[in-house]
Amino acid sequence: MRVCSICSHPQRPEIDRALLASEPERAIAGRYGVSRAALGRHRAHIAAAVQAQQAMTVERLLCDLADLQQRALALLAKAEDAGDLRAALAAVREVRGVIETGAKLIETSELRKRVEDLERIVSERSTPS
Repeated sequence: MRVCSICSHPQRPEIDRALLASEPERAIAGRYGVSRAALGRHRAHIAAAVQAQQAMTVERLLCDLADLQQRALALLAKAEDAGDLRAALAAVREVRGVIETGAKLIETSELRKRVEDLERIVSERSTPS
């Protein structure tokens, strides 16, 4: 398998930043002495890396939310055992907040994936065969 000429380019970080900033490929190619075709192929590598990074971020946030939920549930159990209704109610609110935040995070992640899928489909259909 051939190595991507952009991935092995000494100025790859600068090229990546230019692509992510949506600079015209013609300008990037001229500035760094690479072909527009190589930039087009490399764009797929950037998209995959960004998607993987977003997935890791969402996964980490969900893990953190799960930890917060367990802690809030433990506090709720302690408050209930102590008969402290105010503390129990506060813990219930915290658990609810964690669940709501997790649901929003999942919804946002799913919407982002749907938009990316739609963009890919539109791009595939508009590219001449």
